[in-house]
Amino acid sequence: MAEFIATFMLLFWACMLQPKPGAELNQSGMYQLLPALSAGIALTIIITIFWDICIIQFNPSVTISLVLAESIPAKLLVPNILAQLAGGTLASFLAAQLRG
Repeated sequence: MAEFIATFMLLFWACMLQPKPGAELNQSGMYQLLPALSAGIALTIIITIFWDICIIQFNPSVTISLVLAESIPAKLLVPNILAQLAGGTLASFLAAQLRG
């Protein structure tokens, strides 16, 4: 469940921080970096919140590598990947609906 929530939060905020399609970016200097900085700060907060719960498994490739390194049991591989995919799918769907 933690993998689902962590992946959902990460992808939702990443999608919501992007400029709207067709939006003009006439900004210069620091203002061009604000979406990237916001995403980085959000990622840092999410990693800090879920550090002890899910070993930062936001990505199936990270989960596979942790199983191969024997940091997590192999029996958790499929449930964790399914939770990550479900969280990512739901987050991107909701972000798309909210942004139009």
